[in-house]
Amino acid sequence: MLDQAQRSAYNLLLLLSQYDKELEIQYLEQLRGQAFDHLIFTSRSIDLETIASYAKYGNIVCLETVNHSQLSSVYVDRKPACREAFR
Repeated sequence: MLDQAQRSAYNLLLLLSQYDKELEIQYLEQLRGQAFDHLIFTSRSIDLETIASYAKYGNIVCLETVNHSQLSSVYVDRKPACREAFR
């Protein structure tokens, strides 16, 4: 992510929540207040519906499998590697 941010016009800001729900809500509120344009959740403790309710304020990406029309997701399919490892 850092490499791509450096090649583009974006700045990358890492916001650690340590699975603190209140802190994650604060970050979503900052998105709503236009403190930043997009959010990428590498991990989370709040539910997807809460996250999705903020999608109108900026793009939100979750680094996990997400089946929600308002959220994007990016993830690695680990199943093939696990199958190979346990052959």
